[in-house]
Amino acid sequence: MNPYKEKLLASSLDALDHEWGSFMSSLSRDDVNFVRKRLLRLPRPVQHSLLEQYSRLKSGFEANTYLRTVTDELFQILPPLAIKHFDDDEQSLRDLASDCASLCEEIGMPVKPLTSRSSLTVTIKKLVIPVNGIKSVNGLESGQEQIVFNLCCIVVNEFGLTPPKLEKPVTLTGAVRRMQDRNWWIKKLRKRFNQAREQAMRIIGKVNAKYGKYCSDLTVSNRQSQKQIQLMRLDNIRLTNELGESFSLREVYEMGISNPVNRRNELMTRMRGLENQAKTLGLSGMFITITCPSKFHSHYAKSGDRNPKWNGSTAYDAQQYLNNVWQRIRTALERRDIKQCGMRVVEPQHDGTPHWHLLMFYAPEHRDELMDVYSHYALLEDGDEPGAASKRCDFKDIDYTKGSATGYIAKYISKNIDGGHLDTDINGSDAKLAAMRVEAWASCWGIRQFQQIGGAVITPWRELRRLKLIYDNNPELTAIHSAADNGNFADYLEQMGGLFIKRKEQAVRPLYIEEVNPETGQIKQSWYDGLITRKLKGIIHKGQEILTRFHIWQIEYVSQPAMLAAN
Repeated sequence: MNPYKEKLLASSLDALDHEWGSFMSSLSRDDVNFVRKRLLRLPRPVQHSLLEQYSRLKSGFEANTYLRTVTDELFQILPPLAIKHFDDDEQSLRDLASDCASLCEEIGMPVKPLTSRSSLTVTIKKLVIPVNGIKSVNGLESGQEQIVFNLCCIVVNEFGLTPPKLEKPVTLTGAVRRMQDRNWWIKKLRKRFNQAREQAMRIIGKVNAKYGKYCSDLTVSNRQSQKQIQLMRLDNIRLTNELGESFSLREVYEMGISNPVNRRNELMTRMRGLENQAKTLGLSGMFITITCPSKFHSHYAKSGDRNPKWNGSTAYDAQQYLNNVWQRIRTALERRDIKQCGMRVVEPQHDGTPHWHLLMFYAPEHRDELMDVYSHYALLEDGDEPGAASKRCDFKDIDYTKGSATGYIAKYISKNIDGGHLDTDINGSDAKLAAMRVEAWASCWGIRQFQQIGGAVITPWRELRRLKLIYDNNPELTAIHSAADNGNFADYLEQMGGLFIKRKEQAVRPLYIEEVNPETGQIKQSWYDGLITRKLKGIIHKGQEILTRFHIWQIEYVSQPAMLAAN
């Protein structure tokens, strides 16, 4: 065995014996050996949780069966290096990404011995020794770039990651450059490790109403660390234009929709506009909730016990299931020429399993048929299991005499952003704390929380709001700009063509233009694959291009704190 690995395992066993010495001494020698063998490869938080549960079980057979079953599940989802870095915070993850990128850079360098970089090089040094002597990627001789690519892929695979696929638009050179880029590594490592850790915490019962609602405490802590580092970086980068106007990226962030307050306000404005336009057209409203089958739910809410029907699905798997259900519903309604529009909100249930809330508007005569379609596809999979008929797909008609549809969905929007204007969430928890956990959950699993369904696209709305005046005599464009400038989303929808207008038929579309380097006059290309890059610059109305972004911005780093230097 590798000496480093022997030392690591010995350290893990010593810590295990120290923490649980009295309990371990009460077990038989065979049971002690079994427990040590099963736990020694797992991270400390997981070891502690498993031993805690193991010690509660009455019989040795039951306890050993539990430990064997759960650890087998954990070994399947946790790659060895993810276990080693299980407790890494955001900054440690960024440092690891820098190490990985540098290691892949060294693979393509001519006759340069590998430096000893923490334990990373020690762990996988044997994989990269054969490449000493290969030239760098730029200017490689025939076939050598492919060798560098293959060896970089080995490094990537060691972390349980998927290397870039050599398919359009990804080139061989672009694939190698990705694996030599710390930004590519940090995104891949963060996603892989965060999701593996979170799934591990779900398996050991740390994500449910009893222990960690919506997501684990570890994921919440890592997300807060990530956001803190990001805000520090925003404070240390300034943008200056050709007029000498300068802003920190933090100021830009505070003014944009990345700011939770602005995001919530915009969503509420859009929702109010959708509802007002729907009322004008005489449409009915319905609040629909779609939930996953039992096999996607890991734990019970009341007891916190594991659901025996759970098939090990992740929150991402459950979201993909709901997406598939939605695609079938949408296609079926289109075949029947039943139009709908509204807003979708995705939120986690107590154990991190997503469910969907949809506030939809439709013609009143289609109510029963629309409900039949939703129910049919929501119950298509495991529709005969207990409780499915009553819980899988729920409908609530919106009664405009009792309140607005926007007011009904407002609490769901607020709960899933920042908890603003709420004292408690729907389940009685502190609203701001609940929102923080929901946001960490969505970030971990890469789940889009909000989506407008139907209606005009939002990008032209945002671009038009950047302009104070439009020097154009076209009354249609003037009316659209006036609606956007005044924040009247219902009028904007009407001027753009209505609630059910197709995207290609909308009056205003976004304008994307190739970027030009102001110093050289050359068209900018992407670093990875050399593709021409295009940026949002304005809008197009009946073939006329109108710029909304005029300035050329230069990036300036104000300072470079030690903790940000490697990022």
